Amino acid sequence: MPTNEELEELGHNCKLEWTKYKSVWGYMLTSKKNGKKLFLPASGCRNETSLNYAGENGYCWSSTPLEEFDNGTIGLGFSSGPPASWICPAPQDIVHTSGAGFFNGC
Repeated sequence: MPTNEELEELGHNCKLEWTKYKSVWGYMLTSKKNGKKLFLPASGCRNETSLNYAGENGYCWSSTPLEEFDNGTIGLGFSSGPPASWICPAPQDIVHTSGAGFFNGC
């Protein structure tokens, strides 16, 4: 599982392209250094009974603990937009406790 710093590095050191890959919407990240690619699916989020925003938003956990919560971690969120956006992981941007089981994907 990536750290908060590693997720931030992806945002700064990769070209970000909102695209459809193998019939799934998400971000294709292409390294500015070596051209390697990584696809992050827009898998949405799940509450107790339903899947929401699949194909529109994506979320990832990081392994960086969130000091304000005993069972929380910092997360990354991204959206199709418009315009497409990459939300740098930081407590003020998107935070959910890992006990809630909110994020899908990544």
